[in-house]
Amino acid sequence: MSWRRPARSLCFLGLALFGGACESGASSASGSDCSENEALVTWENWGAGFFAGYCRSCHSAGTPDRRGAPEGMDFETLEQVLLYRAAIEGSVVDDETMPYGGGLPSEELARLQTFLRCNP
Repeated sequence: MSWRRPARSLCFLGLALFGGACESGASSASGSDCSENEALVTWENWGAGFFAGYCRSCHSAGTPDRRGAPEGMDFETLEQVLLYRAAIEGSVVDDETMPYGGGLPSEELARLQTFLRCNP
């Protein structure tokens, strides 16, 4: 059985992990739709480490081999990540073409969805 799950399954996993509600369609740019537990998934306690570990080998201004990542699409700060929120959601969550070389474990994918939805 593949470790990849459809978005609906991830939504339910998110409910179990964070006690929040699921939205259909694109991520909300407002943290007001997030439960108290979901709002705890922040740049400081999760996002910075996630993007450092999964994304910055290609998406960093100082990366010599970007492996096709567009110049300027860097994920070193919360502001940069939020600027590209829709592209991240499309490539990682919807298409599962990122991160480069393989997808994410379902728990990390659920946290990413929560992070993108709950950080203004």
